[in-house]
Amino acid sequence: MNNRPYLEEMIDAAKGVFALIRGEKDKLGYFNFSQSGLVGSFIAVLIGLALQEVFSGPGPEDLQVPAWANLISYALLYATPFLVAYGFLSIIGERDRMLGYMVANNWASFFFTLILVAIFIFQLLASVGYFVIVVLTILVFWRTARLILGFTIPQTIIFFVATIMAVLMAAMLTVNILFAAAGVDPAVFLDAQTSGV
Repeated sequence: MNNRPYLEEMIDAAKGVFALIRGEKDKLGYFNFSQSGLVGSFIAVLIGLALQEVFSGPGPEDLQVPAWANLISYALLYATPFLVAYGFLSIIGERDRMLGYMVANNWASFFFTLILVAIFIFQLLASVGYFVIVVLTILVFWRTARLILGFTIPQTIIFFVATIMAVLMAAMLTVNILFAAAGVDPAVFLDAQTSGV
């Protein structure tokens, strides 16, 4: 059982994310790859989500999405990449690698969310900051697939394409069905997103 203070686990996870970005497989031990570590990383995701909701502020009145619809959409988009990874690991018979993949991705998501919140609060070169986050996200995806899931380069490329397609399908499902059911016009919502509202 892990009895370390959560702040200490968070600091170690930050070191783990940095090591992951640098491709230092021997330093991935900073992550707590256990059931308690998975719970801790999931708590970090929830904290990040809460911070994002607090600091993003309300949108236009005609784009107010009910809390239940937001919750389902977040859960769907969160779970989709992991479902794809689980499917791939099932094919190669390495499901035991799933826990480490989830822990690393959860913590990376948390720290990237902190950066996004900082960009929003302090207005820090938003376009450059968002670009950096995109690059880091892709790099972490590649590193986790290669170092934690143990995929070959061709497998990683196929996995990347499959994940992108699955996430896009989940996003379309969310906007066109879930948000529509919640009374939000999908066309208006998409227009607002592309125009930066």
